[in-house]
Amino acid sequence: AGNHHVGWLTLFGTDSDPDAELLLRLAAAALGTELGREASYRGRKASFWESALAGEFHDAASAREEAASHGIAVAPNYVAVALEAETEADAARPDVSVLRALATDGFRGAEAEIGFVERGATLFVLVPAMRAVDASNAKTAATLLPLNAARRKPPLRVSGGASGLEPLDALQR
Repeated sequence: AGNHHVGWLTLFGTDSDPDAELLLRLAAAALGTELGREASYRGRKASFWESALAGEFHDAASAREEAASHGIAVAPNYVAVALEAETEADAARPDVSVLRALATDGFRGAEAEIGFVERGATLFVLVPAMRAVDASNAKTAATLLPLNAARRKPPLRVSGGASGLEPLDALQR
């Protein structure tokens, strides 16, 4: 995973076995390889959502085809939610991963994946909406997200807004 700390690898038992260090290194290499593949996979997904938000798809069929090639299950319609975090004037700008964690908890995509696009301090969350009621639920969740953030992370203030129901190939609006 590059220079990112993702966890610990621990070997239990006595260290009198000379093969223990070799086995530990082998396990670490295998885990590192898998984490590298996962990071590459996430990067491919992010590039799809960037393209969708930029309006690079000419029709819904090309968007679905591109999504399938990236391993993404898409919905016919989405609600785009823009989120920005604010902190006290003297505090450092909050990490967008905090917003991503809040959005992951706040929005659910049962039949399709939620898309995330970071642009500067703004996190765009593309919430799948199969039906009109799903769009209404996404807008309600977007309204409640600042309240949940204030309860979970008191120094963090979240602001943003939600779009209407948009087809996948028209998210740039």
